[in-house]
Amino acid sequence: MSEKNTDYYMQKAYESVFKHEYHTETNSDLFDSLIPDGWDIINNVLIIIENKRLIKDKVKGRDQLFKYYDNIKGNNYQTYLILGLGCTKKSFKYVIYDSNKNETTLTLDNIYDSLHIKPKIDEKEIRDLNQYLYDNSITLSKSQKTLFIASVLLCLKIDDKILDDYDESTNSFLIADKMIDIINTYYDDSLFSNMFYFIKKSIHNKHLYHVFSVIKNDIRLYGKDILNQFYSDFCVWDRNNDGKMGIVLTPDDIVDLMVTKTFEYYYQFNKETNPKVIDFCTGTGSFLIKCSKFTNSLYGCECGDERYSLCKCNFILNDLDVKNLSYGSCFNINYQSDYFDISIINPPFNNKCKDQLNTNNKTNWKSLSKEQRFIMYQVELLKPNGVGCCIVPRSNFNNTIKSINKFKENLLNYCQILEIINCNSKVFIPNANVECTILIFKKYNNTEINELDTKNNQVNYQTKIIDYSDDGYKVKKNIRIFDHKPVIREQFKILKSTDDWNYYNEFNIIQDDILNQMINEYNNDYNYSFNKYLINKNLHCKEHNEMIYEEVINYSKVKCWKVIRISEYFEIVKVKPLKINECLDGIYPLVSSCSGNNGICKYINKYLVEGEFISVARNGSVGSSFYQNGQISITTDIILLKPLKNINLHLVAMILNNYLPSRYSYSNKLSNDKLMNEIINIPIFE
Repeated sequence: MSEKNTDYYMQKAYESVFKHEYHTETNSDLFDSLIPDGWDIINNVLIIIENKRLIKDKVKGRDQLFKYYDNIKGNNYQTYLILGLGCTKKSFKYVIYDSNKNETTLTLDNIYDSLHIKPKIDEKEIRDLNQYLYDNSITLSKSQKTLFIASVLLCLKIDDKILDDYDESTNSFLIADKMIDIINTYYDDSLFSNMFYFIKKSIHNKHLYHVFSVIKNDIRLYGKDILNQFYSDFCVWDRNNDGKMGIVLTPDDIVDLMVTKTFEYYYQFNKETNPKVIDFCTGTGSFLIKCSKFTNSLYGCECGDERYSLCKCNFILNDLDVKNLSYGSCFNINYQSDYFDISIINPPFNNKCKDQLNTNNKTNWKSLSKEQRFIMYQVELLKPNGVGCCIVPRSNFNNTIKSINKFKENLLNYCQILEIINCNSKVFIPNANVECTILIFKKYNNTEINELDTKNNQVNYQTKIIDYSDDGYKVKKNIRIFDHKPVIREQFKILKSTDDWNYYNEFNIIQDDILNQMINEYNNDYNYSFNKYLINKNLHCKEHNEMIYEEVINYSKVKCWKVIRISEYFEIVKVKPLKINECLDGIYPLVSSCSGNNGICKYINKYLVEGEFISVARNGSVGSSFYQNGQISITTDIILLKPLKNINLHLVAMILNNYLPSRYSYSNKLSNDKLMNEIINIPIFE
């Protein structure tokens, strides 16, 4: 029996209580180079786990746990240290130490109970409620449905006996009248209270009574923090035109990720225990609600009246102070420069926000547009050493447009870029399908600004680049559903303003067992395309097909894998590409950005080059790669690679075609430099 058995029993014990696995991957931000067997962060509580095969290794395991704990920089977490012992089901046990390194009698259940974790409301209940509203011809937008639910929650919070004088048979709209009266009396905000008047017009009293009854039961089970869950699920199960209003919710797992990382970074550089946090694109308030676990100094701003009301509801239901919530454009509110400790936002994508009544403009944010304005406005409002975090489209950080490079240059002059996280393109399903990047940065203090080499626009630190495309979620029937533990890949690099900040350089690892499938798929497409080419030239294709089979498929097995850099084996062919609409029909293949048919879009009357090449699409079906042989032409969408050394071009083309499309896209295009710096591994056959 090995220690892996102990790991297994500890993980099972943990999962049975917390309903999820603890982390086993490295976390250099917390532990530097040390690697505990497990860790987890829940509600600002840090759990560190070490496992030992033998019971007699208790002291050794305890000392390792203490070492992990002592090595944490700026630890502001309540911490539990858990030691798993024993490698059989019968012998396994665990011991829990507190933050003072004292052995306790606590169990995992005790820790769970202390965290006050509320279960999420059952999706079926929300679907049933949504269906009930539909079946009874109650036509409301997602926002109105959620405002309706919010009004019920608010009234129950103020007066949980609101139903005592009514029943389902009441013929008047007395319940609706009482609801609005309660909200008007209790909250001195006309904009807020006016948002609920639609209830009297749209919902019959008996339906009000039914919903009150359902929600009253649910609130006892799930707690008062169920509003976001209602709204999130309404967005999934009732898709209409709310997306046009800019209501695109940040998924809860992404909110958790952004808030947790931002506070972790903040405490690395600051000692303030109650930092001022601002989200000036507040929406329904999910970021600030999550931040409330770390601080009660919360500032928000929202320009949409429905979203402002939903946010205020969320604050009230979570017993948070609403005095710092503002209605209107964030750029029109006279926030002070250098005032906030933390800023976390999901700005409205492509919103130009022309209004800019705030007179402060140290960071020159007024010269920008779209999401870049919001980012620099974050920088404007942050204190020195303050930490900002945002999620925006990847296009804000590429290097294809001079204005974007200028924006990045300005950002580098004010901030240290701490982390860049490339998200899955399906993060905002079903309301949006856009590739996004999470940016985390720290505003320079005066000392750092003086040391910055602005002349050469060169920073002296490395930024963590994370590939988070495999976030553990699958999209089924246009719904994002958790499927497996996220696969996180990371590397460090020094950023320049002329770099593509989304670029994650990782060589492709292909396993032996999927090689044959790749070969068959590639070969079928290639042979079809080349047969068509040979037929156009009135040539017989049997001999060629047999050659392809011998060159690509007919190997016994892989002997080993060799890592190569594209620039070491290839050069880019420099020719003047052709335009499709300017070419006459003929017999020569014109290669464009097609994902199939070997990249051939048509046959024309002339060719540009002759020989053996690999074509790679830089646009359209970005990354699609194919072996080309003979007299061919290319469009502007193609990068043409010519071999410098003897190498199996079929295999390289096949591997690139399997690898590049997952790394690049229309919003994250493939450039010559990126392609030449790519690293792949190729099989060496026996």
